[in-house]
Amino acid sequence: MPWAALDDQFHANPKVVAAGLDGAGLYARSISYSANYLTDGFVPEGWARETAPKRLHSRLVSVGLWDRDDDLGGYWIHDYLRFNPTRVDIEKKRLEAAERKRKSRERHDGVTPSVTRDNPRDSHESHSEARAQSRPGARPTPLTPEEPKDFEDEELLESGVHEISRLAQDIGRKL
Repeated sequence: MPWAALDDQFHANPKVVAAGLDGAGLYARSISYSANYLTDGFVPEGWARETAPKRLHSRLVSVGLWDRDDDLGGYWIHDYLRFNPTRVDIEKKRLEAAERKRKSRERHDGVTPSVTRDNPRDSHESHSEARAQSRPGARPTPLTPEEPKDFEDEELLESGVHEISRLAQDIGRKL
């Protein structure tokens, strides 16, 4: 997924300030649109019309954030390619990543070792043991639920119910 750069000084850029909040919003959305569709900074007239009123298009042109292109029927985001990668660069990186992944799958017979079922590094026991080792004195937490136990001592059960009831009353008084 491509990304778009938005300068950390965006909020204070004189052109952005002059565009106003609604103009700044349209400008930021146009940067996102261009990154998403890999348009290299071009914003088609149709998208601009659907997104905001014509007066905002004119405002972005007048403050220098957009440049009108009547031949293509839209706008160019001023300096977009100065801060963002080109479509060609993004597609090249995608191809390189796909090739890297393909070669990795070939080396591992199409399966990445860390996600295989039989790999002991991924067993619940090893994760539990690792957690226990990271907390000195802690016992491993079982990841499988225990079988429910029947209460053989009715008196113990009854005292637990009374204790919970008493605590609930105490909490109610404090509220």
